Amino acid sequence: MKKKVVIIVPGTKVLRKWPKFIQVVANFFVDLIGLKVPSIENTDLLKKKIKTKRKKVIVLKWSQGFTLLSKWFAKKRLKNLLRRYKNYDIEIIGISMAGDIITNTLKEIRGENIKKVILIGALNSNQKINFKTPKIINIYSLSDDFIKLATKVLSPISGGQKLIGKNIENIIIPKLTHKDFLGKTKIKKGKFRNKTILEVINSFLDS
Repeated sequence: MKKKVVIIVPGTKVLRKWPKFIQVVANFFVDLIGLKVPSIENTDLLKKKIKTKRKKVIVLKWSQGFTLLSKWFAKKRLKNLLRRYKNYDIEIIGISMAGDIITNTLKEIRGENIKKVILIGALNSNQKINFKTPKIINIYSLSDDFIKLATKVLSPISGGQKLIGKNIENIIIPKLTHKDFLGKTKIKKGKFRNKTILEVINSFLDS
């Protein structure tokens, strides 16, 4: 029986790379227009709260920048990590911009040992998944205005929150902002009512 591992790929931290004063001003205007941006602590929170039979939970280390070069290096690091754990069964959790990094990595590798990908509030520059992938669970909210705007700016033609493809399960969570996705906010409606996103993620791990 194969060993198992969960790999978490965090999203960008573009605002946090700027000087503190600029961060404060930028965050003020971001909040003013309602684009709730998640805090850096959320990835650590996710790692701590994952409940899984797997012995290993790993966070991919990358610059978390917003440029094409940053994303290229992130893909390279993810490929190296997947090669390192080629003898493991792998599940991947991707947050925000990481959705794009993961799906573009899957285009370029043979990942038979990748059993599942869980995307959370993901930026998808290409909605159509027309290549072979593991099961992809794409969790998003129509109230996530931050990711809507980012998708329109970066990929207005081919991008979108909903993924289209053979092995995709799209899950719409009502009335969550981008900032809510890894917080303690309770889901108010639907199948996952009264659960947090962290609890929803746990329900898909090891299943």
